[in-house]
Amino acid sequence: MDIFSYAQSGQFICSFCFVVTGVKVVVNEGFHEGQITINKSEALSLSCKVENTEEEEWLEWYREKDMVSLNANNQKNSSRLCVYPVTESDNQVTFTCCLKRHTEINASVVLNVQFATTLSGEENVTGERGREISFNCDIWANPQVKVHWFKDEESIDLITGSYQLYQDGKQARMTIPKVMDSHKASYKCLAISEVHGNATRIFHLTVKGTSLLFLLSFSICSFHLATMYLFVQYFSGGIIFIEFVNGDEPVCSYSQCLHYWCALYIF
Repeated sequence: MDIFSYAQSGQFICSFCFVVTGVKVVVNEGFHEGQITINKSEALSLSCKVENTEEEEWLEWYREKDMVSLNANNQKNSSRLCVYPVTESDNQVTFTCCLKRHTEINASVVLNVQFATTLSGEENVTGERGREISFNCDIWANPQVKVHWFKDEESIDLITGSYQLYQDGKQARMTIPKVMDSHKASYKCLAISEVHGNATRIFHLTVKGTSLLFLLSFSICSFHLATMYLFVQYFSGGIIFIEFVNGDEPVCSYSQCLHYWCALYIF
């Protein structure tokens, strides 16, 4: 955000004036009870002047607790400030104008910056059967949006579908704790805003099975076992493989078990 001060000739229109002990903060629009509502990317003009005194006074501007740098000719008895462009980070920020010699004599305004969510687009997602998966939506906006979730254009059934929802001021998340084949669908996150309109993001979920290599290797090396142990052994400078044994007799050879283990690791 660029903050700079400027002097401008001509009449400055005042639609509302906020007076605190001799210092008056003036803005040309949108000022109500110490708060200015403005849209993101717009320019904000603030004006401050000293009244009820004939002495020369110097003024200072603060953004929260940080002093704003001003030209000397923009500090005597009156001062104007321009904020451009206004961004999301300016939301709920306080600008204060005060007397340099007596900072308790001041007036402040709080910015209410309105901006829309950046929610949009589509995404292809693959979930593994039996595992957890989550869909995340960026819903940060002012005013805050209302969020609804849909599965194939129908409202999410939180009971029969075993879905979990989470939402704060910036993110909405839907979680499927245990993915099943019935969860294969297109899921839509809908953000509803009366000010900025609606926004959506769609997730196309494909469900895949548990690793076939894992099931195959496990069944081969564990079939007919009365007792199974797993031994992790190190050979050839740190190669790891699993040996399945029945009692004292190996059920699968070193090369077989090494092959299965490597297949599992790569998968």
